Amino acid sequence: MSNKNKIIEMVKKDQIKNSSKIHQTLQEFLSYAKQITEEKKLLTLALFFFILVISQVPANATANTYKVGFQRFTLYQASPEIHTYEETDEINTTVFKGALTKTSGKPAGFLTGTITDYHPALIENENEFRRRYLVFNLKDGEIIATGNSLYPVAESQIDKNSTVVIAVVGGTKKYVGANGQVRSTRNSDGTYTHRFKLIKNHL
Repeated sequence: MSNKNKIIEMVKKDQIKNSSKIHQTLQEFLSYAKQITEEKKLLTLALFFFILVISQVPANATANTYKVGFQRFTLYQASPEIHTYEETDEINTTVFKGALTKTSGKPAGFLTGTITDYHPALIENENEFRRRYLVFNLKDGEIIATGNSLYPVAESQIDKNSTVVIAVVGGTKKYVGANGQVRSTRNSDGTYTHRFKLIKNHL
């Protein structure tokens, strides 16, 4: 074979080799472009569903969360039967019980409780702090409440038409895991009104 023919053959082989590389590069590019296109499709689809979900949420949903987050109800208590025991020179314990009714007037159960005062007492504005522990025994379970409240010195009950608040810390049956608070008001006739505000998720 002449030198001329050898040179021509070498050029042809080099062209074939380069063509193969170009073809491979082109295939890789097309595959990458296809992948990018699919990702764009997925991103576009995800964005569409996100906008769809957001459009279904009421504009005032966040503002209403607080309003619907609690369960409120009221119980009435008859004048309590009270007994006070002097356990030591430092501690007096008052125990009491009273019948409970619903706002409809139907019986709801009964309340038992203890009030503990300590000596020397912690005085604030001629009132002393006492620890209260209440158990509301209802037909569908118990509600437990406890906390410190201010009482008139030398009196076994709070003043009439006054209100004290303590925490609801638990319960049983329907009220298992209950949390919230109860506001207890002593009415002018000696009865009590208990207003509950419980976290709704626990009911």
